[in-house]
Amino acid sequence: MFSGLVMDVYESESQWFYTADNARLFMNMLDWLTEGFVEPPGAIYPMLMISLSILAVGAVYYVFKKVS
Repeated sequence: MFSGLVMDVYESESQWFYTADNARLFMNMLDWLTEGFVEPPGAIYPMLMISLSILAVGAVYYVFKKVS
């Protein structure tokens, strides 16, 4: 999709011709603005703990039903 938007850098004669280029520029700007002080929390360890808890409860229930 041709947009032909001139960049906001006045010394530059480059143009953005594709929507994907605009999206990439926006994501790069977000990366530059948040560099060094935004750390997203990891979800791996909480999900692992929940999964292991459910597995342990299921294993105890299975063993309890087999013994009874």
